[in-house]
Amino acid sequence: MNYGVDLGLRQGLVALLRELVKVKGLRWIRPFYLYPQQVSDELIALYSGEEKITKYIDMPLQHINDTMLKRMHRLGTKASITALVERLRTRIPRLTFRTAFIVGFPGETDAAFEELKQYVTDMEFDRTSVFLYSDEEGTPAIELDDKLDCRVMEERRTELLNLQESISLGKSRDLIGRTIEVLVEGISEETDRLVETRHEGLAPEIDGVVYLDDGMASAGDFVKARITDATAFDLFGHIVG
Repeated sequence: MNYGVDLGLRQGLVALLRELVKVKGLRWIRPFYLYPQQVSDELIALYSGEEKITKYIDMPLQHINDTMLKRMHRLGTKASITALVERLRTRIPRLTFRTAFIVGFPGETDAAFEELKQYVTDMEFDRTSVFLYSDEEGTPAIELDDKLDCRVMEERRTELLNLQESISLGKSRDLIGRTIEVLVEGISEETDRLVETRHEGLAPEIDGVVYLDDGMASAGDFVKARITDATAFDLFGHIVG
């Protein structure tokens, strides 16, 4: 997200968020697709101090091996990225951190992939998407050598997703027994006996939902829900107020 760059603003996103939090009726403001180099002390302070800005960071890291980051023309190193994630987690209470990685980028060795797997294990991100590299016309990567076989890329994607699923399941289960605030979206498409809601750490379309099977609420309501069960992606509970 590079809001304001075309206007010559150095802190365009910060300026935008400062105006959005003034708008009456807005309850959850959720920026997507932050780049590490965009994160300033001012932005962190907004996330930490403004109730309307969700404690949710969506920051695709792409890879973590330093050689791969250079080949991808990504700014930063493993050390600087790790320091940033730790700073965000320290400064922003109850932060949900979603990221994304690309596997199979030309030149990704077994060692580089193993380093990525270990990093995901160590960092315990709340959510992780995994994409397969594919050639795209007009990109520098299309000219790179050491392309990987599609089967190898698929296997790596599956490994990483399975690893993240286990991490996400543990984090979801930590919420069992807790009472959290959720936003009601409406009757579930799965069954009219369930209401679909989301808590602050679940974004539309890319994350799971909170299914509620008891209590009355309308779409757009914010209610309290007690969590009784969980999968890696979804939560289950009932309205308590």
